[in-house]
Formats: sequence, C-alpha cells, structure tokens
Amino acid sequence: MLLAAAAERPLRRLARLGDGWLPIGPPDPQAFFEAWKRIQDYCSEASRDPATLRRVLYVTLNVNRDAASAAKEMEAFLEAYYGAGHERIAREQAIRAGEPERCAEFLRAFVEVGVSHFVVRFASSDQERQMDEFVSEVIPLLSAGQSSEPRA
Repeated sequence: MLLAAAAERPLRRLARLGDGWLPIGPPDPQAFFEAWKRIQDYCSEASRDPATLRRVLYVTLNVNRDAASAAKEMEAFLEAYYGAGHERIAREQAIRAGEPERCAEFLRAFVEVGVSHFVVRFASSDQERQMDEFVSEVIPLLSAGQSSEPRA
C-alpha cells in the first residue's frame, strides 16, 4: 500500500503500515529529502527499516526539444487542469517542461535524494508523442547517470 502522506500523523502512519510513499509534491529535491528524513525518523521510532519503503514521486513533464513550445503546452495544460499556471503549481508539485536533458536532470536530482520510482503524467494533448519522447530520449539519460545512494 502506497500512501500519499505529507503531515506528521499520516507520515507516522506510513512509517508503521505503508509499503511506500507516493506524494504529489514536494516540488523540489530538497523538500523531498527533508520529508524523507522525517519518514526515516518515524520508521526508527516504529522499529522499521526505512529502506523497505518504496519512494515514489508523482511528476508532470512536457518533453520537447523546443523549450518555448514545451513551456507553452505545460502552461495550457496546467491552466485547463487546475485553473492555475506554472508559477502556482510549481510551488506545490514536481513539474518540468523542456528538452529531454532538462527533464532527465530534474528527475535525476530526485533520484539522488532517494526517489526510487516515478509516476509520470504528461502535460500535453499528445500523450503518445510525449511517451515516445520520454522513452527514447529521457530514460536513456537517466539510465546513464544512475546514482545508488541518496544524498542531500
């Protein structure tokens, strides 16, 4: 069971009962790392090894070599979905638009602080093209730069 916890009580529940953590935020690697450290402390209190928990992050991407087009499509998607744009949503969620290298760098930064899996949503009306770009352009960059130990 994956739990999408953020506040203290749900994080403690996660440490006792969950199989993993699936937050929609935090929006950046440092915030993820800080929350993960809290979960590790709660696991210690519950006599549980935190390494047994999956650390899954829900991210929204738009992969496009034309950075301006990626940003425009991301903005349109966020406005249609949330009624709010990039500036507001980026404070709450992990989102990135741009070239494959930029997207891979964004994801890699989360891997480096402990994310073990991603749930990826594409901010685009052309989901198939986004998936093709992600699989052919972003994943190889991630595989080439894997890190084995979480760090701050």
